[in-house]
Amino acid sequence: MSDRGSYRKPFRHRFGPKKFKQPAPTMEDKIKSFVIRNSRNGFFTKVNTLSFKFEITKDEAWSLAGGLLADNVLECTHDERGDAKLCEAGKLDEVQQKEYSRMGAKKNQNPKSKKLEINSSKNHTNHEAMQVG
Repeated sequence: MSDRGSYRKPFRHRFGPKKFKQPAPTMEDKIKSFVIRNSRNGFFTKVNTLSFKFEITKDEAWSLAGGLLADNVLECTHDERGDAKLCEAGKLDEVQQKEYSRMGAKKNQNPKSKKLEINSSKNHTNHEAMQVG
């Protein structure tokens, strides 16, 4: 028999030294990572989206977005309605290109608009009525 016997380490030493937790990310860090993740996936993030996504007021969302814009972490553009859209700094052109290609693909996938179908069906019924009558 060995001199050690059935020695067992105390529970706290079994899994190595205690690791300290990272501090919780701030709201600014959460927003920054969210916008950067969206822009890397090819999407803009509207400032108005931040208020309900992170449950903060619109003023707070604008304040945090303004701080990130001032630090040159994010870039901003505006859509047709004037809403501010955010993306990662240096990725504005890339994200816009992806957005335009998605919009073009969406238009190509949709069949003729309902307005055109209604007009053509009216013309078709009038034409049939003229032939019958």
